Amino acid sequence: MTLYQWNSINTCDQNITFDCSDASIFNQTICSNDSFIIGGQAFSTAGTYFVNLQNQLGCDSIVQLILNVVQPPVSGTLSGNQNLCVGSTDTYSSTVTGGSWSSSNTAVATVNATTGLVTALAVGTATITYTVAGTGGCPAATATRIVTVTAPPSAGTL
Repeated sequence: MTLYQWNSINTCDQNITFDCSDASIFNQTICSNDSFIIGGQAFSTAGTYFVNLQNQLGCDSIVQLILNVVQPPVSGTLSGNQNLCVGSTDTYSSTVTGGSWSSSNTAVATVNATTGLVTALAVGTATITYTVAGTGGCPAATATRIVTVTAPPSAGTL
């Protein structure tokens, strides 16, 4: 058996063991800013590669690497009113679809994970985060918007 290592910039490294008596086909997907290292060679462009490996005993193996490269996600630009009064709502949006919404302080402002509807509950601030999941080893992308919740105006006494 021979041990090779996949070195990744954004994710954990992975050790892969090949049995040198077998020809191996390895299908791997990486993020566009990563590389896959096997047999001392780094690969970062999508394609099919044949790598000749040799262990300390002189055992040769040819490994076929089918490398897929995916682009990292983007979270887009967020919009929505950043100043709300207690009891009011506003729908936040992103220029990119497919993500989910969350609030850092649900005592101050909640947000519907799917629709982006922000509800102001109490005086204070909350960070509203929009997250688009990553694929192929790419990390998730996030964008944030701070909402400040104030007390509603008072008409005073008459």
